[in-house]
Amino acid sequence: MTQPHMQINMKNIKGGCNRIPVMKCSVTDQFERTENMNRERINKKSPYVLLFIFLLCIAMAYPVDLSAHTGTAETEAAEEITVTFRLIGDTLHGTADAHEKYVNWIKTASYTFPEGATVYDVFVQAIADAGMTQFGASNNYVSAINAPAIFGGFRLAEFSNGTNSGWMYTVNGEHPPVGLKDCVVNDGDAIIWHYIDDYLVEQELDTWLEAEDISPEEALTAAKTGAKDELNAALADCDEVDYTAENWTALNQAKSLGDTAIDAAVSMTAVSDAKDAALQAMAGIEQIEHDDFVDVEEGAWYYDDVEFVVQHGIFFGTSAQTFSPQEKVTRAQFVTILGRYAGIEDTPAGTTVTTKFSDVNGNAYYASHVAWAVENHIVNGTSAATFSPNDRITRQDMATMIYRFAATKEIDLPDGEGEDSFSDDALIAAYAKDAVYSMKSAGIINGKGNNTFAPKELAIRAEAAAIMHRLVEMA
Repeated sequence: MTQPHMQINMKNIKGGCNRIPVMKCSVTDQFERTENMNRERINKKSPYVLLFIFLLCIAMAYPVDLSAHTGTAETEAAEEITVTFRLIGDTLHGTADAHEKYVNWIKTASYTFPEGATVYDVFVQAIADAGMTQFGASNNYVSAINAPAIFGGFRLAEFSNGTNSGWMYTVNGEHPPVGLKDCVVNDGDAIIWHYIDDYLVEQELDTWLEAEDISPEEALTAAKTGAKDELNAALADCDEVDYTAENWTALNQAKSLGDTAIDAAVSMTAVSDAKDAALQAMAGIEQIEHDDFVDVEEGAWYYDDVEFVVQHGIFFGTSAQTFSPQEKVTRAQFVTILGRYAGIEDTPAGTTVTTKFSDVNGNAYYASHVAWAVENHIVNGTSAATFSPNDRITRQDMATMIYRFAATKEIDLPDGEGEDSFSDDALIAAYAKDAVYSMKSAGIINGKGNNTFAPKELAIRAEAAAIMHRLVEMA
């Protein structure tokens, strides 16, 4: 609001003239009269002149330093006030119903001004300090502000996001009813300049305060961290066995290049673009279907079993293209198979799992499974101090581990009583007999032919796959 100017027109004032009568006299008389008048004036003023000269001499002899004294007429320094200012912007989305979230453009900061400063003074200073551009403040109405470069530098103006959108400001949480040039601020005031998509709906809801009070630089750092976390999660969802060695390397390289591009990004858009490009590159790297294992022929007795355990993440291939069905199973491998089915993760990279066995490397992928299996009484060591992780497992030990595992998972198995004995029953160890005949009765483990069990024969991967397939379906 412009206050009216008052103008005062001064009129000329004319004064009257006083006339002085003329006296007639001689020149001599006039001179004598003048001398007498001057002599009288000197005689009257002489005491005052002498006093002035005396005081002047004293002042010169004893000068007084007045610089340390303040008089009542001295102008006092202007009072200062300190206020805070924050700027909350938005994205360009065209209509109010497409709004996602308001975004902080200037983090809350303090500013000091002389008493009597206005919101205009604070606003202009804050915008300048941030290196941003505004439009209209000098006309007492801000119509647009350019976003910080990190957010794209676009112009966010009145009506950008709908017919009721535009810029507003609050002082201590209230919207003043005057323009920014007319709003005088006081010490301690908190100013928030904010965009609003629909002032008719949002003005009383303080919706703009949903924005986190951080700087654009802090927002960019957080966005980079989030983008890299997405790439890490995408890579974690991939299994090495799903790729050839060459493609697995390419997958990791795509992720690494994405991280580098994200680190180099200077805007939120650049971060998003770098992340999307990396995810697209990773998704485009060809995987190998597990039913394409070159050593698992369709029609083999274990074909369905291999397909099942691989699809359920219980088994992995020995390479991207091979399952090695005839390969012998080690004790560490079979404990890991049971652990994965139970939901136990492989030992995380960079961590160490402690067990009581001197021959179990705490960093080995299977260490977490060994610790779990021992704790749950599924497996014992080959001695008090050794586990023999690389020893190949026998059929009777495999049956025993599954039997104990089923008990911990509360899988109801028959007790095996009444089962016909295998012809090589005498070769079955005493600790394994209950397990072997229970597995036989449940149809989980079968004999080898001629009614033999072959308890000390080494188990192969195809057999382990078939046994786990039957156990899972029974559970």
